[in-house]
Amino acid sequence: EPWFVSAGKRFGSVLVHGTYGRDKAETGVDLSAIPRGIDPTLDQLTATTEQVIAGRTRNSSFYTIGARWDFHDSAALKAEYTNSEQTDGSDAGLIQVALVTVF
Repeated sequence: EPWFVSAGKRFGSVLVHGTYGRDKAETGVDLSAIPRGIDPTLDQLTATTEQVIAGRTRNSSFYTIGARWDFHDSAALKAEYTNSEQTDGSDAGLIQVALVTVF
């Protein structure tokens, strides 16, 4: 159930934009039907499977701010910063810069 909202405004040759969103992913896998305590190997396999499923489940938000400068008819400089919430509760940032040309 991911979603995002984005908006931008152009000021002459510069475009400024921002995005906010949320990424929600649930596996929907139910392991309650697997019997516990019968075989240690099966219990270990079930525990490992639960850890993998928990690692793929997320409910986190992110935001991006950026700008694009069209300094030539066939070239632009783009830069943006994205901050996202990680599954362990910490934040991670990413800076991207690109020179885009058209021949």
